[in-house]
Amino acid sequence: MLNISEWMQKLKKGDTAFFKPPKGKLLADNSAKNFELINDITSLSHLYEINCNLAVSKSIFGFIYAGQDGNFFPDIDGNFVFTHHIIITVVTNTIVSKIITHLPKNLNDAIASGIPNLHRFV
Repeated sequence: MLNISEWMQKLKKGDTAFFKPPKGKLLADNSAKNFELINDITSLSHLYEINCNLAVSKSIFGFIYAGQDGNFFPDIDGNFVFTHHIIITVVTNTIVSKIITHLPKNLNDAIASGIPNLHRFV
């Protein structure tokens, strides 16, 4: 029996795949103009879902980090542009440094969403 990553590697364009939606409701707070989504690769599908649920008038930017770049996958339908920066590391200080370096300038009225213990470093 194949594990999920082996199965995904064998998928070809045109193959049918079924997906279960995330458990619970992903509520998007549309009160800010700018949104920074920060999380690791295991939450990538949730970041795509949050991105899809925010108003199209919002400016959304993401930081996604992982131990290797082979784990990243694009949004399923590509209808919602998700501008993001990929960080290949799981070392907290390196992640924070990269976020500070690549954070869009002039972020007024912004909400950051992601892993709480990482936010205290940023």
